[in-house]
Amino acid sequence: MQKLTKISLISLILSLPFNSGINAQELSTVQGKLMYPSDYLPAMLVCAVNLNSRQRFCIKTEEDDARFMMKIPQGEYIFSAEKIDDSTMKAWMTNFNLECGQPCANNPIHVLKVDVNDSLISGICPCDWYTKEDKLIFP
Repeated sequence: MQKLTKISLISLILSLPFNSGINAQELSTVQGKLMYPSDYLPAMLVCAVNLNSRQRFCIKTEEDDARFMMKIPQGEYIFSAEKIDDSTMKAWMTNFNLECGQPCANNPIHVLKVDVNDSLISGICPCDWYTKEDKLIFP
C-alpha cells in the first residue's frame, strides 16, 4: 500500500501543470491495473487524455508495478500505456479488455466520464496491446 501512496503523490505532481488553476477538491482519483504481453511488466507511462481540452495527465510507473493511481479533473478521457523505453509499444483502453477478450474487428477506444463527485474510479486497464492504431476507432 505504501507504493500506491508514493505513486499517487508522484502522479499528482506529474499530472498537473504549474498554475493550472485546478483545485484539489475538483480532482477525482482513478486507479487501475497494468498488463504487458510478456513475462515481465516494464516501466510505463500511463496517460489520460481529456477529449475536450486534449490535456494529458500522465504518470510513470516502475518495472513490475501492476497497479497505478492518478488524480484527474472532471471530463471525458481515453487512457493509454506505453513502455518508457519504447514509445512505439502502446496499449489503449478498448473493448478488447472490456467485452471481447480477444482482438475485435472494430475496437472503439473506451471513453471514461469523470464527474466532480466521483471520489474513486477503479477498473481502468489500458491493456489492449494487440489492436494496431489504424484499426482503432477514436472518439
